Amino acid sequence: MKKLLNILLFYYFSGTVLACAGRTGTEYTYENIKRIVPGMSFKKVITLMGKEYEVLDRKVEKLEIGYRTADRAVYRISFKENIVIKIHKENPEIIIDLKK
Repeated sequence: MKKLLNILLFYYFSGTVLACAGRTGTEYTYENIKRIVPGMSFKKVITLMGKEYEVLDRKVEKLEIGYRTADRAVYRISFKENIVIKIHKENPEIIIDLKK
């Protein structure tokens, strides 16, 4: 009975870890970026998108953060006095490997 319980617990925790590991965050970013609108507070954006952002530009009253996607694009969100004023997607730079 104890062996069966250990096996069941092993499969339960293995499944939980694998389910979490399969999520890259890109889906989360893509699904939630559409919900961000001008006028939204910085706190609401972070609650929606998560704390895994890059600070792209910081000035006294302005802040620009970015969320990177799997295809190396960046969603840039600009704030003025902690309120969203602009959202746009920046396409990744094209990198050419001359060694091929």
